[in-house]
Amino acid sequence: MIYKFKLKCWEVEKKLISFLPKKLAHKWYYKRRTGEKLDLNSPKNFNEKLQWLIVNKYGEEEAKYADKVLVREYIKSKGFEGILPEIYGIYDSVEEIKYEKLPNKFVIKTNHGSGNDYYLICPDKNKLDKKSVEKKFTKALKKNYARKSLEYHYQFINRKIYCEEYIESNDADGLIDYKIFCFHGKPEFVLVTSNRQNQLERVYYDTKWNLVDLLKQEYKTDKEFTKPKQFDKMLNIASRLSKPFLFARIDLYNISGKIYFGEITLSPATGINLTYSDYGLNVLGEKLDLSKVNK
Repeated sequence: MIYKFKLKCWEVEKKLISFLPKKLAHKWYYKRRTGEKLDLNSPKNFNEKLQWLIVNKYGEEEAKYADKVLVREYIKSKGFEGILPEIYGIYDSVEEIKYEKLPNKFVIKTNHGSGNDYYLICPDKNKLDKKSVEKKFTKALKKNYARKSLEYHYQFINRKIYCEEYIESNDADGLIDYKIFCFHGKPEFVLVTSNRQNQLERVYYDTKWNLVDLLKQEYKTDKEFTKPKQFDKMLNIASRLSKPFLFARIDLYNISGKIYFGEITLSPATGINLTYSDYGLNVLGEKLDLSKVNK
């Protein structure tokens, strides 16, 4: 009960912060989350530099890549239509969903947000609580994710609901997510995540598939992953998709060598990732050269 009350208070606080001028809002938000002072004049580590990009760079142009539906056109333009999961329908409201036309397994998402509030996995259509779906996604469409996360490019997204192919794996670890960190169009690190439904496991590798120690002790795991089939192809996809950006995280899935696109993320963890050690923040920060903005 106390936890829920504190969470509600934090949500209210975030909404109030979002009405402040950008720089002040982010300094407050950063201090509140990390306990550290945010230096936007001379940012050094990864979180600080992402904050700088959110405040000074990201806007309407970046929205088309954050839009989970519209980004598909960009993927197609790069010749990678074959890695896109199938979309069964795009809707302006939950009432438009034609369940009888959907397969037994699918995923419902909105195109304008990130996290549990904006998606639902349906492994069996016959057991789906449609009233809960209506309530969840009617609420999700009303949420202003740009204000919730202080990621302003999201405000330019025309909010939609869509139903997408259910991607599953027979791997013991379930569906594994490969999040490729690209700096200036070059893949540098891969965050591998699994077991999301239980206890999330996260491990970082470099592009030679060597383990990289970027995390605080409490977020480390002994889990190691085998390099996926066609890993070089994944790196090539990530490189080509990330070319326009100083930084982009390209999320891919790989099911026995079949590659699927997940999303392009320009500001992971809203630019305030608390899992990194100071060393990790500095290693990632050194890869991001803000002097190349608009060059």
